[in-house]
Amino acid sequence: MTRQQVLDRDDPPVMRVVLNEGAIRRLVGGPEVMRAQLRQLAAGRPRGNVLLQVLPFAAGEHPAMSGPFTILAFPEPGDRPVVTLENMASTLSLEHDDDLRQYQRAFDFLQAAALGPRESADMLATLAGQA
Repeated sequence: MTRQQVLDRDDPPVMRVVLNEGAIRRLVGGPEVMRAQLRQLAAGRPRGNVLLQVLPFAAGEHPAMSGPFTILAFPEPGDRPVVTLENMASTLSLEHDDDLRQYQRAFDFLQAAALGPRESADMLATLAGQA
């Protein structure tokens, strides 16, 4: 919850997220916890700086099947973007132009294959009612 406060500050970062359908269907913490989490995700953020999309199972094969990744971009012109890959033991940071291009193309594909924000919110709300 503390980390989420950065999304509500005066000049909040923009966050674009594509969640795999498996991540929102896997029961974690019990039904009440899942219901609350899914409702929170479905409600969205009042400032509109977070775009959430769900990548449905029907999208089939996709470039993130090897695991999640994060692309961090910074507002200062001299700060280069970085891709982070997390695993159980560490985080790998990629900064080479070829790596950045590859992961940006993968993210663009995921966004295009995912449900739109409204359809994603509808799916999350429906799942919250079933949890």
